[in-house]
Amino acid sequence: MSHDPMRRENTSIAQCILRAGFDLTVWNRTVSKMQPLVERGAKQAVSAKEATNGAGVVVTSLIAR
Repeated sequence: MSHDPMRRENTSIAQCILRAGFDLTVWNRTVSKMQPLVERGAKQAVSAKEATNGAGVVVTSLIAR
């Protein structure tokens, strides 16, 4: 599974995915936003392409401004 941990709600979802024992790859343009999930076992991708390559499921969110 691939995930973009941009918002607090998404980070909560990602934590649930990790607790359930699934592999998780995360990517964000701001590297520091990925760090808490990487520390919990997520794999850090260097690009969106890398994050989604081979993923069975991709979770992302868009922020309307």
